[in-house]
Amino acid sequence: MLKTPTSFLFRDAKADDADLDFIVNAFDSTIPHLAAIGSTGQWGPVPWSQRPSFREETLDELRQSEHYRQTGEGVPIRIFIAEVEVHDAESDDPVRVPVALAMVNEDRFDEHLKTCQQLEVEIAAAETKRFLFLKVVLTDFRECAAKYRAGAGARMIDYVKEYAQLKGKEALYLDCWSGGSRSLKK
Repeated sequence: MLKTPTSFLFRDAKADDADLDFIVNAFDSTIPHLAAIGSTGQWGPVPWSQRPSFREETLDELRQSEHYRQTGEGVPIRIFIAEVEVHDAESDDPVRVPVALAMVNEDRFDEHLKTCQQLEVEIAAAETKRFLFLKVVLTDFRECAAKYRAGAGARMIDYVKEYAQLKGKEALYLDCWSGGSRSLKK
């Protein structure tokens, strides 16, 4: 079990309706946030839930992640969810609220990066190593997560780094949008 010292709890995403709904809704929540900070160019104005096949593709990735985690076979993708435990005054049982997610590939880049000529040298060098490719780290910008998400993205990256070390990876690569204020590249 991975032990990241924080108030966040990390787990593997499941190929079920609850995790699928969280991921789709969290992606949707980024669209107004990006518009508010002047970065609509990153993912555009259309909510992810309205994009053809996004939900089906996400469910397929969840299934692949679950299969790979359980068997070590298939597409080497992992999807993680960060949660906080909330104690409701009306119940003795705590409730877990998901606030962030990460999607990683083991030892492979997404195909769209391989078509980018300026990355050819870096990708060729990276593919000689054991590495993780952090393709998405995302916090939920919906109101239900607002008071719990502070620091979730950074902690998720720490968790992914710890996972990479546990798996004996030599490097961690990530994809980030270079437009807008260019703050993601920093």
